[in-house]
Amino acid sequence: MDGLGSKNNESTFPSFVDLDKFLTKHNSNFIWLLVATILSCGWIIYLTYYNSRNIGLILTLIINRLYKDGYIHIGVFTGSFVTQ
Repeated sequence: MDGLGSKNNESTFPSFVDLDKFLTKHNSNFIWLLVATILSCGWIIYLTYYNSRNIGLILTLIINRLYKDGYIHIGVFTGSFVTQ
């Protein structure tokens, strides 16, 4: 009977030992720079889109409380700081 105790642990993700061997063999500073850059770009994109949807929701609620004759919906509110 193959139970959980005899499970073969061959996954696509490397273990911490394999990762440590790889980083010591290669230039680990450059690899960590790439990882940090990719993660920070992803985080900034996530925050930008998520927060713009929240600001749109808040603006919709505020405008609809002030404007009683109909319903106004703002899905996403964005602004750019690099425009002239």
